[in-house]
Amino acid sequence: MCYELKGMIIIKYPKDLTGMKFGELTVLRKAEGCASNGGALWICRCSCGNETIVSRSHLTSGHTRSCGCLKKGKHAEDLTGKTFGRLTVLERAEDHISHCGHKEIMWKCRCECGNEVIVRGQSLRSGVTRSCGCLKRELTSERTKVHGRHGERLYYIWCNIIQRCCNKNNQFYHYYGGRGIKICDEWRNDYIAFKEWALSTGYDESAPRGECTIDRIDVDGDYDPDNCRWANAKEQVRNRRNTLKFTYNEEEKSLKEWCEESDLSYDTVYHRLKLGWTFEEALGF
Repeated sequence: MCYELKGMIIIKYPKDLTGMKFGELTVLRKAEGCASNGGALWICRCSCGNETIVSRSHLTSGHTRSCGCLKKGKHAEDLTGKTFGRLTVLERAEDHISHCGHKEIMWKCRCECGNEVIVRGQSLRSGVTRSCGCLKRELTSERTKVHGRHGERLYYIWCNIIQRCCNKNNQFYHYYGGRGIKICDEWRNDYIAFKEWALSTGYDESAPRGECTIDRIDVDGDYDPDNCRWANAKEQVRNRRNTLKFTYNEEEKSLKEWCEESDLSYDTVYHRLKLGWTFEEALGF
């Protein structure tokens, strides 16, 4: 018989803890080796079904009361009869044991479509798995039906706009969504609406790449029907935020356009401006 001091009360524990229950843990047998403090190690089964190795001192002191499921707030419960999405739990299935010996509780479920499938309890509770796979196939089919042919170049233009404006992990997000640029709800939630606008405003699916690209008239404005047009690559470059623009006789054009109109080299005019010449002097107006 061993003695453990717990607060002001001395609790007597037998040397062999086999069969004893500590919190959610039931001791199965003694494990090989010993704890860092030299004490014995015991193999225990948690009420959630997992097995774990715990030192004697952690068991008897109450330090360890489960395999960890209580601390994580994922303590197992009987899911039989419960419904998760399209899945109804029928019964407990054989536990899944990973290569490192970790045990996960599995449940046999019946899907609304009639298929039966084995699912991890954690996947059911978290909502990761909601069907036997039929739901994902239906959603994919529906997206294809609604969006039209995924091979359309216009569809990828639409996807890229959404990614640039909404996905913080997109490499160009800081130029768009990061600056507050948004895509209007009408387009964001409906590819068909975007497609109808595109076809009615000059979009040409057969145009060579770079000759029909979406361009925001106000480079600080959103992607919406009133602020977008179709332009070629040259026009897009002239409409960038860092493009030099000048107004003369109440007409605004990029410096490149003014140079072409005056039949002067862009580099020459740009150099004159850097030397302090006025716009009219640099262009010879």
